[in-house]
Amino acid sequence: MHPKNKLILILIVIAALGLGYDHYRNGRRLMSITSTPTLMQFAPSASTTEQSATSATATATVPKPTEKAVPEKPATRHTETVGVIIPLSGPQAVYGQGIKEGLDLAAKGVNDTETFGIRIKLVYEDTRSDVKNAPAAARKLISTDHAVALITGTSPVSLAVAPIAEETHTVLFTMASLATKLNSAGAYVFKNDDVSSKIGMALADEARKRGFASAGTLFATYNDAVVEYNEAFAKAFAEKGGTVTGSEGFTQDATDFRTQIQKLIAAGPATIAVMGLQRDCAIAVRQIRELGYGNQLFGYTCFDDPGTLAAAGNAAEGIIMNGYNGTPTPLFSGLVKKAYGHEPLRWSAEAFDGMKLLAIAISRSYDREHPVSPTTLKDTLSSVNGYSGEAGHAEFDKDGNASRESYVKTVKDGKIELVK
Repeated sequence: MHPKNKLILILIVIAALGLGYDHYRNGRRLMSITSTPTLMQFAPSASTTEQSATSATATATVPKPTEKAVPEKPATRHTETVGVIIPLSGPQAVYGQGIKEGLDLAAKGVNDTETFGIRIKLVYEDTRSDVKNAPAAARKLISTDHAVALITGTSPVSLAVAPIAEETHTVLFTMASLATKLNSAGAYVFKNDDVSSKIGMALADEARKRGFASAGTLFATYNDAVVEYNEAFAKAFAEKGGTVTGSEGFTQDATDFRTQIQKLIAAGPATIAVMGLQRDCAIAVRQIRELGYGNQLFGYTCFDDPGTLAAAGNAAEGIIMNGYNGTPTPLFSGLVKKAYGHEPLRWSAEAFDGMKLLAIAISRSYDREHPVSPTTLKDTLSSVNGYSGEAGHAEFDKDGNASRESYVKTVKDGKIELVK
């Protein structure tokens, strides 16, 4: 080998090792996707320096777009529209806010980075916290806005939109949606989170490990994922030798849970598990404490949110919860604080990761000449095996459903801390 070529090879190896060490040390790797390995990251710019530091790893065997000469820096980057159907008003708006902030930050990073070769235009439709508004919003985004993909938040909305995605052959990427039914909703439906039954069983195991022999449950009957979580918790708790002294449900928009809570307390449970969406959980724990119940409380992922804790006040202190997201990195927290003035909300990290993954899939599906084909995008996403991002590591099965690790957390001095 020519000495000059040997020197170039040595420099490339050193650079690669240095890059790998740097990201290992900081707990992050660059987002990459492979048919031929390609590094994808947010390049520093005047407005996205922090964003460049928050990245993720995605591995896949992705079909190549039509073989064409692709310029490294195209003069005009192609824009694809992604439609988003989430609650931006009403009692579930906190979910929408968390998702929107994560999506907007990731889309801005994609649009500020030439490496992706495309731009993302996000078009939002507000469900107003009513699932009945979701189907019309989906059809409008597909037919009028010509969205190449849809993003939904909360299980009921995702389940309502899934048949439309299948009918129109439009990719649907669900977020904040843990209902098991979505795992078999169709070839065009992809799921960025695991199923709720797994964390229901995990919380029951945590309660039994801590010596709680009996439990009552308070849960939202209007959300498929919460219903599954409650059923899984109750079954696993009993199988592990515990006694479920009572389960009380509540409907959407309920704000007074005192009747159900009094029934639960009367049965004398050693603990009560609270399961619902963010607003439900904040109100419920306040009313549980107001009614004099002083025992340990357990809770659904609804408590893993600064807004819920602020609304619950001291009533949420010491609660033990679980979910599929780890603790946000300082870099991601700093990015969110700079943009919005607060800590990352629940689902912001998953939305941030999911938007970057979807953007890479769109980029890989784009032949630099024609709009992205829904079929090509579906096939590209189907080839993704997994990625590691701000919400932790996710593995995807052949149907595009994520599998994640469960995390147990608690509230200490008003802040969320990781238990394991």
